[in-house]
Amino acid sequence: MDEIESLNVRWIQGFTNKKIEFVNNEMICYTCGHHICFLNLKTKKRHLLQSPGRGISALTADGSSSIFAFSEQKLSPSIFVYKFPELALKNELKGTAKLKYTCLTLSDSGPFLGCCSSLPDYTLTVWNWEKAEPICKQAGVGQDIISLVFNPWNWLQLCALSSTSVIVWHIEKSDSITALKPRVVKLPETDGSFAERPSYASYTVQHRTTETTLLTSSTVTPSAVCWTPTSEIYVGCVEGFLLHVDPENLSVSILYNPKVGDAVPELTKFSFQGLTLSKNGVIALGKNTEVYSLEVGGQVSITRTWQLEKPVDAVKLSPDNNTVLLTSNTGEIYAFNPEQSEEIVKVLDIFSGNFLAAEFLNTDRNICVVTSLACCPAAHYAAVGTGAGSVLFVDLNVYEKPRVVHQVQLYHTAVLHVVFDQEGHYLLTSGSDSHIYVLEAKPSLRFSVIGCTVVCGRILSLSTRCLKEEVRVLVLCAGLEDNDGGGSLLTAFSLPSRGLAGSDYMDRHGRLSALRGLTYEVPHPLHSCSLGVNEAFAYCNTKKTIQRFHLIKDTKSISSEKIKIKPVQEVEGHPLGPASLLLSPDCIWLASVGQDGLLYVRQTASMENITKLQCHSCNAGGIQRVSFSTDGLALLTTGFRDDCLVCTELRTRGLDTKRQSTCQSLKKTLSIENPILMKITTCDQEAPWLTHEVRGESSDVSKQDEGESCHKSPSSPPTWLYKKTMRSTILEKKKLKETVKQLSDTIQKLIVENESLPEEEFSLTVKEQRRLDTMVEQEVALVRAGIEQDIVEKSYLYDVLKRECWDSMMIKRTAIKAFYSELAVQNFPLKERTAEELEDLRRVQNMRKIEKAASSSRRMKRPKVAPLTGSFSTQMGFSNPHLYDQFSLQSTEQRISQIILLQDVIYGIKTAFNAEFAALQRQKVLELQRVRDNNACIREIMLKLDMNQELWEPCLTDAEQPENVLTVDDSEIKAEMFFTPENKEEEERWTPGEGNHSEEQVDDGRKQAIDEIIGVFEVKQVDILKTEILPPEFVLTKADAQLSEEEKKAYEEYEKNLKDLNQKKEKYRNSLESEMRKLMKSTKDGTEGFDEALFKLLKKKVKCTIAINQEELKITYLVDSVLEDEDMRNRELQLKSKLEEILAQKVGTGEEVKTHQDEVQRFQEMYDSIVAEDKELDKNFRKDFLNVPNTLVDQLYKLFKRRPRGQKIKTPSQTPDALNQILKAMDELDDPDKMPFSLNPSVWQKFCLVRRSKIESEQKVIQRNAETSEK
Repeated sequence: MDEIESLNVRWIQGFTNKKIEFVNNEMICYTCGHHICFLNLKTKKRHLLQSPGRGISALTADGSSSIFAFSEQKLSPSIFVYKFPELALKNELKGTAKLKYTCLTLSDSGPFLGCCSSLPDYTLTVWNWEKAEPICKQAGVGQDIISLVFNPWNWLQLCALSSTSVIVWHIEKSDSITALKPRVVKLPETDGSFAERPSYASYTVQHRTTETTLLTSSTVTPSAVCWTPTSEIYVGCVEGFLLHVDPENLSVSILYNPKVGDAVPELTKFSFQGLTLSKNGVIALGKNTEVYSLEVGGQVSITRTWQLEKPVDAVKLSPDNNTVLLTSNTGEIYAFNPEQSEEIVKVLDIFSGNFLAAEFLNTDRNICVVTSLACCPAAHYAAVGTGAGSVLFVDLNVYEKPRVVHQVQLYHTAVLHVVFDQEGHYLLTSGSDSHIYVLEAKPSLRFSVIGCTVVCGRILSLSTRCLKEEVRVLVLCAGLEDNDGGGSLLTAFSLPSRGLAGSDYMDRHGRLSALRGLTYEVPHPLHSCSLGVNEAFAYCNTKKTIQRFHLIKDTKSISSEKIKIKPVQEVEGHPLGPASLLLSPDCIWLASVGQDGLLYVRQTASMENITKLQCHSCNAGGIQRVSFSTDGLALLTTGFRDDCLVCTELRTRGLDTKRQSTCQSLKKTLSIENPILMKITTCDQEAPWLTHEVRGESSDVSKQDEGESCHKSPSSPPTWLYKKTMRSTILEKKKLKETVKQLSDTIQKLIVENESLPEEEFSLTVKEQRRLDTMVEQEVALVRAGIEQDIVEKSYLYDVLKRECWDSMMIKRTAIKAFYSELAVQNFPLKERTAEELEDLRRVQNMRKIEKAASSSRRMKRPKVAPLTGSFSTQMGFSNPHLYDQFSLQSTEQRISQIILLQDVIYGIKTAFNAEFAALQRQKVLELQRVRDNNACIREIMLKLDMNQELWEPCLTDAEQPENVLTVDDSEIKAEMFFTPENKEEEERWTPGEGNHSEEQVDDGRKQAIDEIIGVFEVKQVDILKTEILPPEFVLTKADAQLSEEEKKAYEEYEKNLKDLNQKKEKYRNSLESEMRKLMKSTKDGTEGFDEALFKLLKKKVKCTIAINQEELKITYLVDSVLEDEDMRNRELQLKSKLEEILAQKVGTGEEVKTHQDEVQRFQEMYDSIVAEDKELDKNFRKDFLNVPNTLVDQLYKLFKRRPRGQKIKTPSQTPDALNQILKAMDELDDPDKMPFSLNPSVWQKFCLVRRSKIESEQKVIQRNAETSEK
């Protein structure tokens, strides 16, 4: 059996943190998940380096020294410094960062590294990475540092860029003391001006109804920086400004202002995103697709322009200043040489984004990246599951141009699982429901749908295993009690390798009726499974273990019953779950991946032995999916959020002949099916979903992967099952039409028969009646609960509004409207003054009394000036004797007291007007009552005169009676009134006659009193109007010639009486009409008089409003002056605090200067001592050789002054082993062959020792001199 030798990364694809650095002139590096990828710009070859820690957070490189450094992602992270191309770890820097490092930078002029940590300390640290020692650090540098750059020509300067500021950090050294000193660059305002005074934090001051807000002006937003050879800084801003900063004196000049009139048109809306300094100027890029080369001499101008396909975000310059590199956050890398050519070459197009799924094609040359995907082992195509519920079959024979050859709509929700069996017989798919579709996988069978089957729950995992005569399928389903994302049910069924299609296996509804599956129940919920030969492997997130199950075939039990099984083996799994499992095609290897980012590979025969590899970072969510190649020797993993794919190679010992035979059989199948696949025409339907799904835009796919259901849209195409059902339905319709007649006749017979049956036959049973009553009661209770909840909510809202806007008002807002116009006058709504306000007013009045008494006791003769001279309130007679003179308000306390007194004046004005308003309101009520009384009399008169005329009768509106808004009349209720059983009982007990008896008595009494007042005269007058004299009877029966004398006299008497009666009626009618006109005139005069009074009140309201506004304006001025004083006081306190801080800093700086002066003096004394010792060596040279002849002494002195050729003594800071190199070079001069003739060898040895001592002394002098100059 094979054994695992190693598990190595073969290649990697992705682009994680969107930052690229040069490690030399031709090689760049960038972060790709848990690895750093190195790319040669010329040969396009790549190298990989796996992070020794947990993930990669920040990356930086120094191209001149081929050093790169990166930090890891974990608590208390370390910084790793490497050398390229050896990829050798130079040092590991363990700092004080708690969470992570936000940015790193390397110096070009020495072994120095700068880093900035995140919360909680936000510390800036400068390291000597060769010695792994921190040189200096400073805490609290700011939480928004986005870039940190060393001065390439002076490592003692760093530029820190944030979204709001630019800070230049200076490293100051003195012997063993090193400190970081910040210098904040003063940025201009957004209008291009520089602030005259420092800006302070904005704050808001409120005084009752007056609110004033003081805001500070905003400065430009820096976005890019670059150093110049003169150690100056160019700063690009989001607003389009280009600034020039001198870090020594912090002077800032604006090189380019986009808001001036002579601005460059191309740069008026430009926003700087990156800057770098090339040989021919400054290369700048923004948010658009143009890259500019700017000349920043006297005036900024564009010298060259490059056009790109997409916007870029960063720009880098190679160490030799020949190559400019542009990168975008979507993975495109461009390179060009600004001096040699105008052409921009796309170096690499790394697909960037969250990969959702990945599978091996049958060849290792390419992979497909989609949402849910499976590549067929029998042909070069991929089955793609889409979010719309369709499955696409994409031909990949031409990798550069994939084409859709077939499409089938299976679901109305996302296709979550797409699985082929190992030999490519069938394709199985599933969505968010419990349906599994089986399709023909071979192109020769045109990808036809065989049928579907339904399992016992929501599908979580789908696995297949191809044997000789059958294909076994294992489905992990969620039971009814599984709520944690796992499933405790395993469903297994088998498919024959051939001959599955046909009516014997599928019913007329498209379901595979011939399948007989077994359902297993496990003790703990599982999250993924993989099927082997008569066994299954699964991951249990509850116990964090990988379990092996034997799938027993219980032929005695019915398929619908659940078989309980327990794991036969259980080994430790991933600590961060849930994890995914996958068996290799030959069932030898079991791969598992989890959120820890680790890939575990173990032999199924011995699961205790694990080979693992860190493929992705756990901080980015770990690994999402794993896939085996056809031969089982390569694995492909996709990360959750690190935007990368990792292909690992499994190296084993031994050769598996079974694996070779399987590959050979698949190659034969490929040679048959691929030509058929290539002959299939492209799908005619337009497919905008191809770019959306295949390119992996994860907008809606991520939701579908999380299990969110997608509702069927009205325009979604019908599914295969729907079409299948519709076809069977059409066939059944014909049969149904034939039986409709028979059914109709039968129904008619039954109707006749039912009419003859007794009524008891149609009554419901007691049980059914109770069930229906219970159901109705439940529905009624549910509706009633909802209505009651709505009533409670509205009642609460009513109470809140009434309490805040009505009950709290002492005087409610009310209006009075005129009778004959639209004129309306409103009162002043008032709240009752609180105890605190009254106490403040009483305190101020008492204080003013004391002040006036004290002023009068001084007997100072000053002209009396009214405090409110010229004020409308004084003219109207409203004033407060305690008010200050307007020109004597000096202190803040006096202004606040004046505000309180002015508010009292306003309150008095409103109160006085409201009193007049209330009197006029009462007058209108009386006037309305008088109008109603007059109208009642007029109606009686009109009734007597038989007149029918509509009378004008005004009434109060809702604005005049605002309390009506809080009550609801019965006329406003449109719904039918609902009576509870209690209300009905009260209604039955109520007797209408008894309830209205008292009211009827009151009405009768009132009528009786009116009748008594009117008196008998009115009754008589009414009788006169109704009295009629009947003519004699003979008038109607006889003519005038037939009348007798008596009859003629009687007729004359009748005419006389009739004439008198008519005169009386006319006289009474005239009196009634006169009375009616008087009443109408009285009504008109009263209402017109009221309108005149209302107009006068309106004038009074205007004057009061003017006076109130004038007093409120005074209060506003006073509040503004109080705020101004407060602002000045705060500024004064801030300036004092800043002065104290500067003085304290001055004292500290003086102490530091004194300490450094003492150190310099001590060093100077040591230097003078060393120089004296060095000179003493020259003086004592001849004394050391007194016994040597003078001629030889002169020769020795010349040799004493001689030094090795080509050896220049350097300072130790530049060359640490300079002294050792010189002493090593002295070995040649110390050679005895160089000894003068006739000199004693012992003397020569002594001479050599003296000369070496002299050289060491000179080196000490040079070293001390260099150290003294640094101080």
